[in-house]
Amino acid sequence: MLPSRPCRHALRFLLGVAALCLLALAQEVFHPQVELTRKEKKVVAWVRGEEGSLFYADYGDLLVGELQALSPERVQVENRAFFRDLGSAVEEGLKVGERVEVAYNPDWEQEGLPYLMRLRRAGEGKGERYLRLVLFDPKRVEVRLGEEVEARG
Repeated sequence: MLPSRPCRHALRFLLGVAALCLLALAQEVFHPQVELTRKEKKVVAWVRGEEGSLFYADYGDLLVGELQALSPERVQVENRAFFRDLGSAVEEGLKVGERVEVAYNPDWEQEGLPYLMRLRRAGEGKGERYLRLVLFDPKRVEVRLGEEVEARG
């Protein structure tokens, strides 16, 4: 006995989806490369990104007020203190007493202080939320000299 017409259509659909998945998995990854030949030796170089590239979105809150203190470890705006690190983006040339906008992450604390994501002169905008997208994909160059020597960096 043959399966009913709706079952045959569903089976065809599933087979089509499976075929598309196999095609997608079989695709080669393209890495730009160049080949040079000098004195009968072939040199091949190509650019490759890291397998585990990092991507994340960081959400924060905004506060506008007077800058009261600025140090490499801490920032204080309107009687609220924030901790900072090398990842904190701080506009150059800021001085105590200026009106600034602070983007901070209230969920990431150190010693009871929220994390400072960005500090800059206050503009006209009245935003309430801040979004920072981070994509880290360092390019690597690989060079092959002949058949035996390979360099990466």
